[in-house]
Amino acid sequence: MEMQFWASRFHSTKHLTYLQTARLGSGSSSFPTS
Repeated sequence: MEMQFWASRFHSTKHLTYLQTARLGSGSSSFPTS
């Protein structure tokens, strides 16, 4: 169960980083950075 938790955490972090990078590249900073 713990490994599943960390796996989902890792995937969500990767997804958030991707979204953040995409938004920065578009010059749209209307999304909270926290």
